[in-house]
Amino acid sequence: MSTKMVISERVINQVITHQFDGVHDALKTNNSVELSGFGKFLFNKKKAKKHVSKLEDIKLGYEKMIADENTPEKKLNYIKSKLSRLNLTLMALNPKLEENIKAIFEGRKNNLLPPEKLKEQIAMVSAERLAICNECEHHSKNHSTVRPDAHCISCGCTLSAKSKCLSCSCPINKWKAVLTDIEEQEYKKHEASKAK
Repeated sequence: MSTKMVISERVINQVITHQFDGVHDALKTNNSVELSGFGKFLFNKKKAKKHVSKLEDIKLGYEKMIADENTPEKKLNYIKSKLSRLNLTLMALNPKLEENIKAIFEGRKNNLLPPEKLKEQIAMVSAERLAICNECEHHSKNHSTVRPDAHCISCGCTLSAKSKCLSCSCPINKWKAVLTDIEEQEYKKHEASKAK
């Protein structure tokens, strides 16, 4: 059809790319998208959770191989390449899974409008985490990326928000989730009431 209409391959490529980019963006917030001429695309959360679980196991294995000093250089480079692609897949899947929605919201909320009682603690925790992230090999500044924000290549999160999510932890265990002072007080009260 394109040859009869004298439409260049470049233009066709741009149209198709634009359609699939639109689908990709739409699937970030929707679980199904219909693309004219291609059909309906569905995001199956149940399958995605199983897939993410398998990928996390593979990722741990790769990280162990990288940490092993006896891994040959050629194999190490291959594993790093595979790990990079695996992280991109996880980065695409994780935001769609419900467990992450609360954490993403918490980080964004604490970044924009932190609760007055927690402002100091959030700022302190965020500063400590950002110092760690700034030295990390997974920081976006150490990679070629199209995103303009400072983000983690491993989990895909924007660092300004992720570092302020007190219930979040680093996906490669560089820092852990923390309890807020209020949560800690509630925990101590709960433990004390159980002891009585």
